[in-house]
Amino acid sequence: MNIEQRRTKLAEIRDNESCVTSTGIPLRYRGETRYERVYQIPLEFLVYNKYNGRISSRVKAYERQNHELNAEDDADCAIIEDMLWKSKEDRNKKTMKDLVENGQIRHGIVTTDGVIIDGNRRASLLSCAYRERNKHGWSAQNAERCLYFNSIILPEDATPRDIQQLETTYQMGEDDKLDYNPIEKYLKCQDLKEVGFDEKQIAEMMDEFVADIRKWLRTLELMDDYLNYREYQDMYPMLDHVEDYFLSLSKGLRDWSEQSSLAKSDWEYTDTDIDDLETHLV
Repeated sequence: MNIEQRRTKLAEIRDNESCVTSTGIPLRYRGETRYERVYQIPLEFLVYNKYNGRISSRVKAYERQNHELNAEDDADCAIIEDMLWKSKEDRNKKTMKDLVENGQIRHGIVTTDGVIIDGNRRASLLSCAYRERNKHGWSAQNAERCLYFNSIILPEDATPRDIQQLETTYQMGEDDKLDYNPIEKYLKCQDLKEVGFDEKQIAEMMDEFVADIRKWLRTLELMDDYLNYREYQDMYPMLDHVEDYFLSLSKGLRDWSEQSSLAKSDWEYTDTDIDDLETHLV
């Protein structure tokens, strides 16, 4: 289903009272609280956000090595679902079982053309649960409801900036942020900077300190330098579990560059010495 077909289907759902599952749901949008409806939307009318904050590093690495992923393509959709599943496999097994047995309690957020902004993981688990209904022996009634995703539909005027803010606020600003590995957080900071948010705004969205946002951005810059130096551009998964080294390097370089460690030094160093430090450590 292409973008125009999805847009038409979601408009029909929005106009259909029988598709409304709840009303008066608060949504922070452009600095104001709106009260929205939640709709029951067939999963076939939706597509994943491939640069979702949970798997952004994996997607960038895959696309660098293979091809650009198209969320409308069934084969590429399966790749995205596999990445979402592996992002937190143990928790995903538990959540999928809960979705089947108790239904979808937490609503998602989608655009008017069917891109999932908040709820990619839940949508993928619903899809997986339906495909594996016979394997798990789930009842027909429970399996049937896995074909639908309960979600707010954003206004038509939502911009990429609005979408980035919503995704960050509703994912990394809540308890779910504990599920995100550090590199995904660093990449999200970079994405937000690119659409015009400053460090203070990013910190508010992510419920973090401004100093941490600045630290993460500096660290990601070092990571990019390292990957480019090794000719592994965008291969962020290579850096899983070693981010502490880059955090330490970032702090060290910052301290020496600002000469805050001058009193501890018994020799007169130059900018070239600092560059050498960075080169040898990466």
